[in-house]
Amino acid sequence: MKKITKILAVILAALFVAGCFAACSSPSESDNEDNQNEKKTLIVGFDQDGFVPFGYTDDNGDWTGFDIELAKECVKIMDNYDDIQLYPLNWDSKDQLMEAGAIDIIWNGFTIQGRENDYEWSKPYMSNRQVIVVREDSGINTVDDLAGKVVGSQKDSSGLNALKGNDKIMSIIKDKKAMEFDGYETALMELEAGGVDALVIDEQVITVKIKNGDVKDCKILDESLATEDYGIGAKKGNTELIAELENALDTLAANGKVAELSEKYFGYDATVWANK
Repeated sequence: MKKITKILAVILAALFVAGCFAACSSPSESDNEDNQNEKKTLIVGFDQDGFVPFGYTDDNGDWTGFDIELAKECVKIMDNYDDIQLYPLNWDSKDQLMEAGAIDIIWNGFTIQGRENDYEWSKPYMSNRQVIVVREDSGINTVDDLAGKVVGSQKDSSGLNALKGNDKIMSIIKDKKAMEFDGYETALMELEAGGVDALVIDEQVITVKIKNGDVKDCKILDESLATEDYGIGAKKGNTELIAELENALDTLAANGKVAELSEKYFGYDATVWANK
């Protein structure tokens, strides 16, 4: 009898200890609520070579630009995010980084057309054209004047896609082959130095660069190669993040912040909300 009593005592003691351990180690309802309400950091990927005026380094070496400032404003009012991490990336590696979860979104004057099925997209926030820029003294005034000339664009860019997709231009340029550059900054330096005769580039980008004097003695041809829209791209299926970003953008458009930033970087409201 004593032996049975001792065994029961040991079992009861073990159950008591196990119960205490479970109570101490299991998260409480309030802990679960805290975890659910914990906000995250939004990781924004953009071209490390700079894409004025959307994302680039200022005179102090800090990242700035229309898209970057707008992303920071969005994070201030988003439900599930309260901080931002800027991730300058090699443009060729953007898809691998997104697939690996290193970045949440690409926000970089990012063209929707031609990539519709590759990302979860926000609604367009700005329209753009792919245009041809040449040196003023080049003697190139129309597309026909590109015959025998060296023409290029940035690798994996909408400009390069527009160039390669234009059969007329590809049939008359030198070697019938587009020159590809790692970044627009390098491409524009080559244009000014005479290493390339013409570049296909985003109109919003080159217009601001010429206006600010960053690109000298160059002009934009009247003919454009493509009209497109800029949006925010997230990993396919991440509809919740895109919906939250769209809500934030609509709020910032309504309170005038979008127009304010556009005036700062473009000199006018270049966004889709300007005509609404």
